[in-house]
Amino acid sequence: MMPPVNCLEKERTGPEDEFQKMLWEMSEIFLLAGNAWTPENSDIEQYLQIDLGSVKNITKIETLGNPHSFEFLKEYSILYSFNQLDYLFYKENDESNKGTPTGTANSNTFPTPIIAQYIRINPTRWRDRISMRVELYGCDYVSETLSFNGSSIVYRNLTQFPIRSRRDVINFRFRTAYADGVLIYSRGSQSDYFALQLVDNRLVLNINLGSNVIAGSLLDDNFWHDVSINRFLDRVSFTVDRVEVKETIKGDFQRMDLDKILYIGAVPNPDEGLIIAKNFSGCIENFYWNETNVIFNLKSPPTNEEWNRFYENHTMFTCPESNVVAVTFLPGTGTYVELKGYEVIQLLNVTFEFRTYQDYGVILYHKFTSVGFFKIYLEKSKLLVEMVTDTSPRLILDSFPTPFNDGLWHRVGFKISLNLLTFSVDGREVKTTRMVPYRVFTGGRFYRLLNLKYYRFLPLFLGTLIGLPPSIVFETTSSSNVSSGYVGCLRQISIDGNLRNPNDWKDNYCCKDTLRFDSCQMLDRCNPNPCEHGSKCKQTFTEFECDCRETGYTGATCHMPLYPISCQAYRNNHETSQKTEVIVDADGSGPLKPFPVTCQYYREGNTQTVIHHMNEDPTPVDGYDAPGSFVQTITYDGDFHQIEAVINRSVECRQFIKYECKNSRLFNTPVANLDLWSPNTWWVSRQNQPMDYWGGSFSGSMKCGCGTLGTCKMPDKWCNCDSGLETWLSDEGYLTDLAYLPVRALRIGDTGTVIDEKEGRYTLGLLVCSGDNAALTFPTPNDLSHSWIYFEFKTTTLNAVILHSKGATDYIKVEIIRGNLVKFQLESGSGPMAVNVQTSARLDDNEWHSVYVEKNRKEARLVVDGTQSSTVQQPTGHWQQKLMGLEWVVLANVILDACLNYGTCDEGYDHYTYDCPSGFLLGKTGEYLTLMVSSSGHLRLVFDFGFERQKLIFPDQNFATEQYHDVQISRMDSGTKIIMKPKIFTFDVKASADAQFNNIEYLYIGRNETMKEGFVGCISRVQFDDIYPLKYYFEESRPKNVYSYPGLQRLHDNNSLSSISFHVFNLRLFQLPPETLVEDFCVIEPVEHPTELDEEKI
Repeated sequence: MMPPVNCLEKERTGPEDEFQKMLWEMSEIFLLAGNAWTPENSDIEQYLQIDLGSVKNITKIETLGNPHSFEFLKEYSILYSFNQLDYLFYKENDESNKGTPTGTANSNTFPTPIIAQYIRINPTRWRDRISMRVELYGCDYVSETLSFNGSSIVYRNLTQFPIRSRRDVINFRFRTAYADGVLIYSRGSQSDYFALQLVDNRLVLNINLGSNVIAGSLLDDNFWHDVSINRFLDRVSFTVDRVEVKETIKGDFQRMDLDKILYIGAVPNPDEGLIIAKNFSGCIENFYWNETNVIFNLKSPPTNEEWNRFYENHTMFTCPESNVVAVTFLPGTGTYVELKGYEVIQLLNVTFEFRTYQDYGVILYHKFTSVGFFKIYLEKSKLLVEMVTDTSPRLILDSFPTPFNDGLWHRVGFKISLNLLTFSVDGREVKTTRMVPYRVFTGGRFYRLLNLKYYRFLPLFLGTLIGLPPSIVFETTSSSNVSSGYVGCLRQISIDGNLRNPNDWKDNYCCKDTLRFDSCQMLDRCNPNPCEHGSKCKQTFTEFECDCRETGYTGATCHMPLYPISCQAYRNNHETSQKTEVIVDADGSGPLKPFPVTCQYYREGNTQTVIHHMNEDPTPVDGYDAPGSFVQTITYDGDFHQIEAVINRSVECRQFIKYECKNSRLFNTPVANLDLWSPNTWWVSRQNQPMDYWGGSFSGSMKCGCGTLGTCKMPDKWCNCDSGLETWLSDEGYLTDLAYLPVRALRIGDTGTVIDEKEGRYTLGLLVCSGDNAALTFPTPNDLSHSWIYFEFKTTTLNAVILHSKGATDYIKVEIIRGNLVKFQLESGSGPMAVNVQTSARLDDNEWHSVYVEKNRKEARLVVDGTQSSTVQQPTGHWQQKLMGLEWVVLANVILDACLNYGTCDEGYDHYTYDCPSGFLLGKTGEYLTLMVSSSGHLRLVFDFGFERQKLIFPDQNFATEQYHDVQISRMDSGTKIIMKPKIFTFDVKASADAQFNNIEYLYIGRNETMKEGFVGCISRVQFDDIYPLKYYFEESRPKNVYSYPGLQRLHDNNSLSSISFHVFNLRLFQLPPETLVEDFCVIEPVEHPTELDEEKI
């Protein structure tokens, strides 16, 4: 058994930039070299091409910028090739690689190595201009290859040595020109099976799953594709060409037992788990099943490992070139291919295979030497044939209603013989004997059409056409509206029985830049699916579109919700009655689906969201005597994730619950030992947790509302229904704890039998939520290639910047202009973009307005008040650009943390006021330091020494416990370190900062003039450097700059302030009510400061 190749060797090679027509010496752009690749033009068309000399296994790339200037790449894409003609994009989950400035090398590791001889580096973002130094890392590629011809097979007998595993790792590469084939199959006697199949050019993995796991697309393009399958217990990671799909196996067991035969490349007979029965044709390379190199095992069978031995039939240890050669027709103007056939005969037979994503296009056109023509074309994704002769009316063959622009290969045949037309697609055949003239003579040439712009009439043209040269036009009928040439791939082209290999086409085509030979270079832009919320993706050769119908979302990627996020949002944009049925999308563009609620609106502006369920009427319960034996699961109009989203954005929620009883006990209270509490009836929380209280009480009380208030029918009971009386009683109230709502289920017992006197009746009310607790938060996600922001505002300002977020070069900005225009601006590497919405209503009308902005792979969108919208398309070549390095800041009246030092902001429409926390140090140039105890009891230190605001929080301890705490703060290393024992914090300090913090203007103890409330407690032994402010304050001859305002409150000289709301600072202080300053040692011994001694000179 040969181990996998471990690439540790570094490869260096010289790059060649074909676009710039420059040949670089190998040593000129190494990382440590003095030169860098800097093309003359800086645009997305530039690339650097590296020839490695032979096929290599490339594991990493490192880049640096220009050593002589601050020019470097920020992002780049990588393409690779085996033949210098056909290039594939290297796709990773994060879509791109990042560069760094000139100082340090940036490294990007390829989890799945690149196997190629030619590498192209295509810059997509840069600083100032494109400039780069580069090195590639890897080793020689060692391949073990096996080819399959449709009858080949590799197998291993598992009957004596079965596979019983909890973990499996399978890695291999394959290439094929066929859309279907079985790659791996095995099964066990206990119904376990493992099947990997190529179905419609996509890989389908089935491991006893209720549904298939599908990955990859266009895999029959005759390129090498990387496959990795990693299974651990019931979790599967399935990766094709670095695009990963994760799935959980739906079954009762986590161990896979295979004890039949393991097949690779074929199966003798159809079996369970197989979708197709066609064997694989193509090549497989470096196939590993766990640690076993299967192909190496076949070449050198292990002598002492019969359990691990594989066998093969009709395979070869090489990968011959495929005789299936494709040609790609790219978008362009005037492209054609001219192919000759037999002239002036009355028979014609054309076959070919095509693959496309286009809705329209003429694939083949033939003009008879006699009058007339025929053409095969796509119209509205259907494949049609049109034929016209001088003796017959126009004939349209439209016999196949299914769409053919699905990216799959389709085989087409068209045959003209005496009085017979035969048209076949994918084995389905249509024949007609009508309207076929006796005298039809073929021409000698065929043209394949690519992107013709117009149809024009031609009185006479001799030839058969596939495409059309610019100097030639063809006739058609006036009812035909297809005027574009074909964009896609063709292969297996045969004219009159002669196969026309594209490699043999010489000068009878145009043009080189719009044709790609020996490959089908189509990109599946719908894999992975960029369309969200279950919408369908449809694409052309150059772009994709999302079908958002019946999803509840809109926009280029079905990201923008059609429904309001809440009842309040609906009220802001619609005329409403007191009660309105509304569909809300509680998480906006998130994964949760919209669902119905009832919105109740009140004149004073209050809004309630009501969520219904299926059990709203009073329901009797009888004959369930065991505790909790009656189970009622509550089904709401939304699922619990949707309801939780509504609860999370609400200020309060409540749900009424009532239990009526007759001789039936609810909680069996009171109980002497709470650990022995055993209720007959309880409700179940959202988290599926049995709850120990009833409506009107609180969690952990084991009481009903009357037990909490002391109003139960029997004073010694905790619930009315624990009285056991034969009369009807009830316990009722509201459940209000947001953490547990809504009620998931009810469990009821002690209702006796149907013939005794025990019975009960429950009523569960609607879930009612009110208030909107959603705050504007602007996180910086890792991936900003697709991002969105939604907010609501009201203002009286004509012009205002609402939000502004910027990085080093990228930014987004939303602002109001002249009171009736909202502008959304952004820069994401392709130049500034802007989109405006002119509103019909004034935005400065002091009413609520909503704004939704979105940036996705195709466009930037702005929507105001839910209906008025505008978009701007991303420039060509930048459809996947990301916003880089944004740091959110909010301006104008949307305020996030506008008051420093944990102050409280009171916001008005065009201003705000603030209340700041307890005492701090303030410098003349705005530097400050604040030490405070927050309302949660945590100690916080907030400061700004001129470089940036910093905050230190000690959340592990509650300092509001009436205990004595000693705090010592010191600074070291020019202010770069703050020490609050026992922790040390380090910061970066700018050169312009007051790092010494020695220009202090004020020192506050307790409340200052900006605060409504101050510190409550005791403060003693205050020392700042060699200053003792409390000591100075209580001296008989107190310094003039230490005082309270307007007068002094008398305190004993214990240097301690009790219930302090007091200030010691330089210029102004506040006078407080006398009762707030009382003598109190606070259990702290007085401190005697040492007497200052006069200096004595010796």
